[in-house]
Amino acid sequence: MIEGEDYKNIDFTVNKLPIDTYDNCRFIGCNFASVHMSNIDFIECEFEDCNLSNTYVKSSAFKEVIFKNCKIIGVLFGECNPFLLNLRFEGCQLNLSSFYDLNLKNTTFKNCLMHEVDFTETVLVNASFDQCDLLNAHFERTDLQKADFRTAENYSFDPELNKLKGARFSLDGLPGLVQKYGIKVS
Repeated sequence: MIEGEDYKNIDFTVNKLPIDTYDNCRFIGCNFASVHMSNIDFIECEFEDCNLSNTYVKSSAFKEVIFKNCKIIGVLFGECNPFLLNLRFEGCQLNLSSFYDLNLKNTTFKNCLMHEVDFTETVLVNASFDQCDLLNAHFERTDLQKADFRTAENYSFDPELNKLKGARFSLDGLPGLVQKYGIKVS
């Protein structure tokens, strides 16, 4: 187990990250692009200003992990270890990533670009999408009960194919909820 270490400006495409458990570690300005991070456990870790695009996370554990200002394009989070999964995203690019079939209850997404993100069959009960751009994000059989979309933009999903009880939306987001019906809101 590696505890309390700071990793700054390391290119993990050159220097391989050892398979281990990282507890309370910080990764700042590191490059993980297309790196295999499979079978690694991250507990109470923080990633800041990192590039994790196309990173492989199969069977990796993310327990109380925060991503700040990271580029996380095309990551299949649905392949990570779901046990005690707890994530927070702030100022991240998550385009083309997938959270398929994960329990992300109480997850916060703040100021994130989330174009074409897949939330199929994801549990997002009480999740927050604060100032997020959800252009072409896919929600199907998704549990969005009590989720907060009030400051999110560009979302569109079928209310009949998702659980929405108690979810919060702004009036500006109404067109994304009635689009399938051909209703125009102005």
